[in-house]
Amino acid sequence: MLLGSPAREVRAAEPPDAASCISSYEDGQRRRRDGDLLGARSSFRTCATETCPDLARRDCLEWERDLESTIPSVVVGARTAAGSDVTDLALKVDGRLVQSRLSGVPVEVNPGAHVVAIEDAAGASKEQHVIVRSGEKNRLVSFVVDGPGASDSAHASSHAAAVETPRSSSPFPWILAGAGAALSVAGITLEAVGVADVRSLREDCAPSCSKSSVDAARYTIIAGDVLLATGVAALIGGIYLVVRTRATGAGRGGARW
Repeated sequence: MLLGSPAREVRAAEPPDAASCISSYEDGQRRRRDGDLLGARSSFRTCATETCPDLARRDCLEWERDLESTIPSVVVGARTAAGSDVTDLALKVDGRLVQSRLSGVPVEVNPGAHVVAIEDAAGASKEQHVIVRSGEKNRLVSFVVDGPGASDSAHASSHAAAVETPRSSSPFPWILAGAGAALSVAGITLEAVGVADVRSLREDCAPSCSKSSVDAARYTIIAGDVLLATGVAALIGGIYLVVRTRATGAGRGGARW
């Protein structure tokens, strides 16, 4: 709502005369050719009034309708890094103030290159260079700005992630130690089976036991020895990695303080 002085009478704009109609008729076409679609629409609205000659008025009405679908627009928004909308920012397009606060309402512009800027109460500003195409409606132009507590939240999230790092360490050391224990048990079992087979052969058929029976017992013992050695090495390695990971995590936690 526009508020005027009580001492002044607000007068409606006078309708255009014939000369103004013709001038607007020609001016609108010239502006449209030059790419000034907003200026052309304003001129066509003038020559589309009831007081203008019928021929000019019909043309201007049609041209105005055509421009409504051709004139592009932008929608400007700003958010913090956390995703919260920020509205207490002024919006300027090509240096001209178009919104004192971001409202989400589309702003019509001429096709072509524009500088879209937002500015806070302290005068700090950010800008983007955009190219808006003819007929492009509601082109979204987004800004990311600092909000109250944004830095503190980012610091807190970073600190929390750092504190949790030792807890989310790789499970590989535990898997390695578990596999080592299992291989050790399997090796001991195979070796025990092989020793039992050798003892049985000595009691039953020595010294005339078949070569295949002797070889089978010997290979069982060898396989048990290999599994046992591998399992012990894996178990020691897993335990070492577990201890080292915990020690490293404790050291990092102490360094932050």
